[in-house]
Amino acid sequence: TRTRFTALYRMQWIGIQGAPAISTLGGAIMLKNPKLGLSFRISNNKRGFLNSSDAQVAFSYSVPLNIRTNLSFGMSAGFLANQIDFVKLGSDAVDPALLNLRNAAIPAASMGVSLKTQAGFQLGIVIPQIIRSETLDNTFLFSGTKNLILTAGFSSWNPSKKVRSFNHRRSRLKGTGSVPLEYLAILRLGEAGTQAEGLARYNFSTGFSGSLGYRTGTGFYPGIGFNKDNIKLSYFYEPGFGGKIPVATHEVSVSVLVGKERKKSPPPAHVSPTQGLKPAAQNNEVKKLKSTAKAA
Repeated sequence: TRTRFTALYRMQWIGIQGAPAISTLGGAIMLKNPKLGLSFRISNNKRGFLNSSDAQVAFSYSVPLNIRTNLSFGMSAGFLANQIDFVKLGSDAVDPALLNLRNAAIPAASMGVSLKTQAGFQLGIVIPQIIRSETLDNTFLFSGTKNLILTAGFSSWNPSKKVRSFNHRRSRLKGTGSVPLEYLAILRLGEAGTQAEGLARYNFSTGFSGSLGYRTGTGFYPGIGFNKDNIKLSYFYEPGFGGKIPVATHEVSVSVLVGKERKKSPPPAHVSPTQGLKPAAQNNEVKKLKSTAKAA
């Protein structure tokens, strides 16, 4: 069994006191059954006086609609814990609106559906927060579809195949080789507003890629990626250009694939009834088989 571990650290709005700092550790376990998926995620989001930690386990199941299209369902469950630093609150701790704040934990859950074609096109819809808390205590409610994430993308990069040229439309339609350009579009819908994001990545080689994205509210962000054997490293930088907040954000992630790849068992070999016999014995055995067949 192979497992891909991914660690991410994001430092937002450098230079602003109390700006969010997000760290995440996740893992995706490759099960023997290709239709099943199992993963986990542990994350921490520290901003100002509030420190939120959550841990979730996710399970997915894939259904083939035809030989070229798969439909996948996924759901995760876990908990979310909020810790409050009353020292950082200072004089604000006596504010009537903050008097009832306390450390608390609530359940957490999310679910999603995705459609993926063999050619590399993907569509998805995610409910990222089925359960939420509005008062930072042990009370919670089901938010349903008040928050949604819609995704659409294309990814057909396979370094083991010959890269096909974009100038040869016929080659692309046949589905041979792989395309070095990948792209992803994300639309986040929620009570806080709507946010759109687009990202394009070009794989210059099996070990190096470059990215450029745009997110409403934060602006453009370039990125680079390195890949060596089972280790992937990526870095994104948001300079604040084209966004509402002209401050920088850094994000770095490391992904490691561990474990041995499961080898497929060879099909059982056909054994002839006369295998291993000497020529004379083989002739006798063949005569017996023919006699038996005629008698039947």
